[in-house]
Amino acid sequence: MSNKITFKDVPIKDSSQPTREDVEHQFSACAQAIRTLRNTSNLADNIKVIDDLATRLNQIRDRYIEALKLNDECLAGSLGRFNMPWFDPEREAFVQEIDGEIVELFKLNRAHPDRPIQATQLFQGTSFVPGATPLEDAENRPSKNPEIKLSAKVEDFYYAASRFWDVVEKDFLGKSRPKFIGIKMVRNRLLEHTEKGLPNSFGATDHHGPIVKPARDADAKETHFDSGLVINTHELLKKSIANLSYVLFGLAGAFWALTGL
Repeated sequence: MSNKITFKDVPIKDSSQPTREDVEHQFSACAQAIRTLRNTSNLADNIKVIDDLATRLNQIRDRYIEALKLNDECLAGSLGRFNMPWFDPEREAFVQEIDGEIVELFKLNRAHPDRPIQATQLFQGTSFVPGATPLEDAENRPSKNPEIKLSAKVEDFYYAASRFWDVVEKDFLGKSRPKFIGIKMVRNRLLEHTEKGLPNSFGATDHHGPIVKPARDADAKETHFDSGLVINTHELLKKSIANLSYVLFGLAGAFWALTGL
């Protein structure tokens, strides 16, 4: 096996990709859809399943918030330790602090003399194997190290989110096999049944949140890549709302048929 490690290119943030604020809005919308469904249903068995779904939604939201918090701690700690280069818009160049001075690493060329170069869509990120990063001994304990805590919290999230999606697809839509969306891919292919020998790596990014298995051996066969917690959670909630809305329309249609309205 080759010793070379490659890192996934996380997509650069653009206006079409969901933000953290978008995900918070989707959490609220999904909670409202569940409440509406509960108020609409008068069957005891249905109410029990709906209440279970509401509990699961709160659980994954708590895990999501905590994972993002740890993500930001890991990102800030990594940037501080390794003194990462950054883009200076005034110089239109990437720079880095070396021996107390800001050194220009390379300057970008304008496509047109009158059009300044902007880098507002660049993201910051770091990758690590939990417990392998050289930190102070006190910080390297699992209870103190945010990288170890992040990896555990991310795994907790994806297992809980995967079960939430199963309930939506199976219990509400009657599907035998839930649709293979982002959270299912991460849970099944990158956590539960990961390729043997694939480094147990995690990433922390500012736009996409935590990423599972960003580091790959050069000859790794696994072709699935994690889009990030923010994008996967947004997709989960958006599709869950669509499915619950479909159930609501079905209940409304049955009501109209019974009442003759």
